[in-house]
Amino acid sequence: MRKTLLLAAVAAMALGAGPALAKKQLVIVVKGLDNPFFEAIHQGCEKWNKENASSEYECFYTGPASTSDEAGEAQIVQDMLSKPDTAAMAISPSNARLSAQTIKSANPTTT
Repeated sequence: MRKTLLLAAVAAMALGAGPALAKKQLVIVVKGLDNPFFEAIHQGCEKWNKENASSEYECFYTGPASTSDEAGEAQIVQDMLSKPDTAAMAISPSNARLSAQTIKSANPTTT
């Protein structure tokens, strides 16, 4: 009887916790999705996700559509920093000063 109750409790917890188990994001922000130089990074990110499907982390590759969209890249960085599931971020900035300012403004208590 105890085992049945324990199994029922565990099953109820597992069913109720499904959406709350979001993976932590390892974000890669590139200068532009139109730049073929970054395609190898994109493929590596996808490969890592497939090979590490059970990991608590997930590689997330993103960037603005065009390499010339510096403001778009800064907005993506800002958006990723505001998400609680972003664990780490690698950035290839098209405008290093703008990216640095975006990071500083996202968390003004750091130096």
